[in-house]
Amino acid sequence: YELNNAVAIEARYGEGLEDDDIGSTNIEVDSVYGLYGIFSLPNETNVEPYLVLGYTEGRLAASGFGSDSENGFSYGAGISFKLAESLSIRAEYMRLLSGDDYDFDSLSASLVYNF
Repeated sequence: YELNNAVAIEARYGEGLEDDDIGSTNIEVDSVYGLYGIFSLPNETNVEPYLVLGYTEGRLAASGFGSDSENGFSYGAGISFKLAESLSIRAEYMRLLSGDDYDFDSLSASLVYNF
C-alpha cells in the first residue's frame, strides 16, 4: 500500500526452496512472513532504488532438533525498474532473520503490479 510516492507498506509471505547445512545439521526454511516499510528514492527515471525495514516471522526446521519459530528485525535494499504505469520488476537483497550462529538472507527478483 503506497502512502505517498516515497513510502509504502507491504505484507509478504515466502517459502524456502533449498535446504542448507550448518556442520552436520540440515536447516530447512518452512515459511517466512512479515510486514515491511518500503522507502523509495523517487526520481525522473524508470529506475528507483529503495530500502526495506520491517519485522519477519519464520518457521525453521533443523534435522535432529525439530522445528521452531524465529522472529526479528529485517532490513534490505533493492532497485525497481518501471516497465509500465502499474508494472515493475525488482531485484532485492534482504537480511530476514539473524541469530547468534546464523543469518537468513534472501536474494530475490519479483514482478510487481500496483493496483
